[in-house]
Amino acid sequence: MSAAHRNIRWAKVVGPSNDKGPYKLVDLEADGKQITAMVLDLGGVHVTPVKDGQALILLPDGDEGKAVCIVMPPPAKRVDEQKEGMMTLKNHVKGQSIVLDDNGNIIAKTTGTYHINPPDEA
Repeated sequence: MSAAHRNIRWAKVVGPSNDKGPYKLVDLEADGKQITAMVLDLGGVHVTPVKDGQALILLPDGDEGKAVCIVMPPPAKRVDEQKEGMMTLKNHVKGQSIVLDDNGNIIAKTTGTYHINPPDEA
């Protein structure tokens, strides 16, 4: 079997993301070694990975220096019991969320101030 089967693998998020520079980076551990990967922010949703989350690493050309990943929160932070078609956007550290439920409602929960159309920051 060729080495191509190792170009996709699972990893654990071991540290907060390094959000400096042109791309968001995260430190991961896979197969007992540390890998830094670029985080793919899909569809305009920007996520900062949470420690102990999981990541699916993709290695273009088999090169760990080019690693990119899709991250998920730790299993304990998973949003459960959603009905078909429901969507939840959640901050897995503070707990705020926006839920698009199966009855057509938008439910926003916050632990702080809820802003609608705040002024742009200078």
